[in-house]
Amino acid sequence: MAQQTGPCILDVHTPSSSFAIIYSELDDNLQSLCDKLSRKTIAELNGRHVRPGWVKYEWNGTVWNLDDASDYAIFGWRLKSSTPGGEGWPVLFVRDPDSPLPTPPEYQNPSFYMFRPKPAPSSPPLPAFDWGEPLTASDLAALALNMS
Repeated sequence: MAQQTGPCILDVHTPSSSFAIIYSELDDNLQSLCDKLSRKTIAELNGRHVRPGWVKYEWNGTVWNLDDASDYAIFGWRLKSSTPGGEGWPVLFVRDPDSPLPTPPEYQNPSFYMFRPKPAPSSPPLPAFDWGEPLTASDLAALALNMS
């Protein structure tokens, strides 16, 4: 487990841009984090202040809300358990949920979680069999093809 002792860098993605901020567990709280994000997104958000409900973060492949003190505490614990810049290091996402997402031909940031391509299934689904009946030779052949 990594232990954060000083400021670290957090990557941030919006629907149309990416940037990084300096984050300090000792100096920051949810409000100061929203303030930092507001300063970096002032043009994109037309001067609107980032507030709860606008920030999410990805940790270990799952996107989580960062809406209140409880979410922020969990975010802090996850930072402490991650290696800065490593595989499980949190990444922030900011979006005004009242504004529409950009649509082509507008630029769509491919790093923003909502614009990422959906992963292809790792293996084809197995054919459906009625397991209450004995398997036939064609059932066994279909299973063998799907397992290879």
